[in-house]
Amino acid sequence: MFRTITFVAMFAFASSAYALDEMNLRFDGSITGDQRVKAMKIFAELTDTGCSNIIKYQDSIDNITFSSYEEELNVADDSWGTGNPTTDYRFDEYGWTAAVTMDVRLKDGPDLHSDFQRQNGASSSFSIGTDGEKPGIVVFNDLSKASIVCGFAPMDEVREVGHRFAPIPELRGLFDQ
Repeated sequence: MFRTITFVAMFAFASSAYALDEMNLRFDGSITGDQRVKAMKIFAELTDTGCSNIIKYQDSIDNITFSSYEEELNVADDSWGTGNPTTDYRFDEYGWTAAVTMDVRLKDGPDLHSDFQRQNGASSSFSIGTDGEKPGIVVFNDLSKASIVCGFAPMDEVREVGHRFAPIPELRGLFDQ
């Protein structure tokens, strides 16, 4: 179901130059060609801003999967069948009308960075929005230390319940360029 795309490239960033020697990026079947282009623009911006630790920890990352691109978050939906349609929380809280989901999975084995002690194969999921009042990233409620690749402390350290948000103003208008 997953199509693996090995992304071998060198990104030159405005503030600094980093080489991603080999990053295993994946897109599941629901991500269309145009959405892949958008996801890659987001990924390039994230590695320079909100998720710059992807560069630091790239040797510990097994893969990064873009698993969905959701549009129309501002349209009321009754997917739970309650008879009470509601809009998505990401529209209500941040003003996003679209979001891409990015999953980061860590490698197994002894080569794992010491910051990921006993986290073999762990993963974290993030939702990223580029529009609305508050462009940024949300980490879903999980216990994995993989969340530190995007600057979030693991839940067991901060003891927060629910989704956690970090603004990334640089994402605003990314697709207007």
